Amino acid sequence: MGVLCRSVPGRAATWLTSVAALASDDVWAVGYFAPARRLPEAPLIEHWNGRSWSLRPTHALTRLKAVLPQSLASVAALAPDDVWVLGHGVRGAGPFDVFLHWNGASWKLFPGPDLISTRPGSAWMQALGTDHRGRVWAVGGWVRGQGEAGVPGGGIVERWNGRQWEVDRHSAWRKPLTMVAPVAPGDVWAITGGSFAIAGGGYGVSPVQILHWNGRSWRVELSLGGQSSVIPTGLVAVSADDAYVIGHYSATQQPFIKHWHGTRWRSLPLGPAGHMQRQGSIGLTVTSDGSIAALDTEGVTDRANFLWLRCQH
Repeated sequence: MGVLCRSVPGRAATWLTSVAALASDDVWAVGYFAPARRLPEAPLIEHWNGRSWSLRPTHALTRLKAVLPQSLASVAALAPDDVWVLGHGVRGAGPFDVFLHWNGASWKLFPGPDLISTRPGSAWMQALGTDHRGRVWAVGGWVRGQGEAGVPGGGIVERWNGRQWEVDRHSAWRKPLTMVAPVAPGDVWAITGGSFAIAGGGYGVSPVQILHWNGRSWRVELSLGGQSSVIPTGLVAVSADDAYVIGHYSATQQPFIKHWHGTRWRSLPLGPAGHMQRQGSIGLTVTSDGSIAALDTEGVTDRANFLWLRCQH
């Protein structure tokens, strides 16, 4: 696993939902502003340049001003001029997806596919991922019904085809997919179960399982438990024989790290005392040199976020 080598203070009074690190001086984090006693009103994009965090305003988001809540759920970075962000808005009674792309100079907005035209209920994507060939993936699912009467249905996979986002119907799963870590088109890790959420609400899905896609079908590789007993918070894949999942156990609030070494998943030690001892870590990402970055949050009351890195060198 290596060592968790440093922490970096971030901004306060916000909810950060996802992190993507290209290098130690090129890190993106997304989420939304969370004013007290109010639903989220403004999406948030931040960038770390090695010295400080800065807010990244985007004119593309002005097209979403009429829909609330506005939130950004996931970020994936391929290069300094190739960054994808997944966001959510609300239209009528249900959510819709919007994708933002950064080309190094400006943001461009792309709508997601219509996911509920043939079924009652709502649907949304929850997580983005990029494989080593530069392909971009999104995973999520759909819900039968609305609100408290809703029941989580199947999982959905989308891919960027170079022009637009499209649903990959061959990669569907029987329950919502909540995280994804692609290595190649025929080597993809995902998590089903846990929190299938959107700003302002969501659903718990059981069981929590780690899945693997071989290019033809999904296979359950590890069952972590029910959504009330275990909460996965991050999944990354460095290579075909090097993948990680982090989270915490609900009863003890103790974090865990599990590692795939090519044949099976095994538990890893949590590192030096004081590292990864809280349950707030919300995401993992892999840098271009194979280092692992985990965004750790202490919560709104502590008004601080930290970026932990496992350095390769």
